[in-house]
Amino acid sequence: MASEEENGEFYLRYYVGHKGKFGHEFLEFEFRPDGKLRYANNSNYKNDTIIRKEVYLTPAVLRECRRIIAESEIMKEDDNNWPEPDRVGRQELEIVMGNEHISFTTSKIGSLVDVQSSADPEGLRIFYYLVQELLDERYLQSWDFESWCKIHAKRPEFLEQIPKSFFDLIDKSLKVNPRNRISAEEVLRHEFFDSCNESLRKQRMINRAKVGSCSF
Repeated sequence: MASEEENGEFYLRYYVGHKGKFGHEFLEFEFRPDGKLRYANNSNYKNDTIIRKEVYLTPAVLRECRRIIAESEIMKEDDNNWPEPDRVGRQELEIVMGNEHISFTTSKIGSLVDVQSSADPEGLRIFYYLVQELLDERYLQSWDFESWCKIHAKRPEFLEQIPKSFFDLIDKSLKVNPRNRISAEEVLRHEFFDSCNESLRKQRMINRAKVGSCSF
């Protein structure tokens, strides 16, 4: 049975653009409540014309988009201390999910260096990574990493030899929210590396035993 959150209202709009010597150049996409995705990309470089597309998304894709947003925890953030739009450009993000609504505005972000030097690096980092995921079409597929491999692997029988802990490690490493993503220390303690850690432990014991025997 679908949860109340899945059945609730959902709307998302993202815009990034600027006005320069080539005019108003921008990229904008919108997820509408009826499942329609509207996309527009305008670049006047070398007289390129505006690209507009409209498609209807499957419920599975919409669920995946909701999941990405929920895991990012962007709905808990605010843009009070984010850089104001400037001559470099402007970004806008509006999301309605259930009873929650956010509408953020900030400048274009060139890299994580810009994020780290801002007054709210933690919140802006969540925004930055979320936008990167929404712009990358592979994240809007309704598959986890293991399912994706089963579909695209050239030798599916090989996947049976890969432990479940490996897929769990990959999924935890790809979390959009840095606060939810597994740390380097946690990676080394993950169950996928249990056999390696056990081998290292045994090797250390052997080495200590050798050192002890040499002292006599």
